[in-house]
Amino acid sequence: MTNNTGAPLDPYRPGIQPIFRYTDKIKSLDSLVEIVTKWRRAGCTTIGISSGVFDLLHPGHCAFLNGAATLCDKLIIIIASDRTVKEKKGKSRPFVQEAKRAQSISALEGVSAVIISDTPYHENILRALNPERMFKGDEYMGKEIIGADLVGEMVFIPCAPEDFFHTSTLIEAIRNDTPYRP
Repeated sequence: MTNNTGAPLDPYRPGIQPIFRYTDKIKSLDSLVEIVTKWRRAGCTTIGISSGVFDLLHPGHCAFLNGAATLCDKLIIIIASDRTVKEKKGKSRPFVQEAKRAQSISALEGVSAVIISDTPYHENILRALNPERMFKGDEYMGKEIIGADLVGEMVFIPCAPEDFFHTSTLIEAIRNDTPYRP
């Protein structure tokens, strides 16, 4: 990448911000509705969706999202807003603000779009996008999933306990200054 004089840009120079093209994946609901409509017109038959906090991005998140991405044409991720995370997990969370969590998730190759939601169950997003599939980890199997009636089908991604990372266990390891071993 160069500036208008042809000289290379130095993203580490003060006053110069690096360009993160993947942040173009972070969308408002209105723009996401337009994009999903275009995807469908272009022949996309399976829109997948999942949601989460994604506070400390770890290999478990990546494995789950990569697995979900293989089961749909386009994968949309809903990031819980800072406000809703505080309500659900306590005042010390989230550790990473919503915009930065959205950036991290949008950088993953299999993720097609990201939206931040300020409602606990994201019904407005699910109704507006009408996805064919919603993905959850298999630990949710047999539990009531609010919004499941707003999608074509629920798909549970296997999360092997002996190999799967959990944010709460990772946080505990950090607090105890011990290595994390799933």
